Amino acid sequence: LSIIGRESKFNPTADDGNGHGLGQLTSSATDELARIGRGGSNGTRAGLRPDTYAMLRTPESRELFARVGTRSGRMNIRDNVMASAAYARVMMDTNSRRGADVNVSGMLSNYNGAGGTIQRQYPGKVGQAYTQLWGGEMPARIANGN
Repeated sequence: LSIIGRESKFNPTADDGNGHGLGQLTSSATDELARIGRGGSNGTRAGLRPDTYAMLRTPESRELFARVGTRSGRMNIRDNVMASAAYARVMMDTNSRRGADVNVSGMLSNYNGAGGTIQRQYPGKVGQAYTQLWGGEMPARIANGN
């Protein structure tokens, strides 16, 4: 929710630059989800857990990724939230080593993906949204669950 709060301020029609909808999904993010969902030799990403692959490769997930592959599809509230959560999960997996906790700052920077100063400042901005929503400080690490 903190990512969505920062990205769109909970405006389901947010359309800011390359990102669209609540999670401000970009075509590069949805393309990556679709590629991973299809599997095969191009359907891998270093660091993804087997359960993440299993989740992203269900028929329902592949249908979702096809729908959010267009700008209009990314404006669907349910689909945007589901795909944003899936993309955040990919970023969580790639920002933890096997058995280690997730580096929240790294995960958020990769979710943003803008590069430069914007990307470096993004974790702090999501942290501000977290504080506004939950009244406390955003954790620096998340237990991996392995």
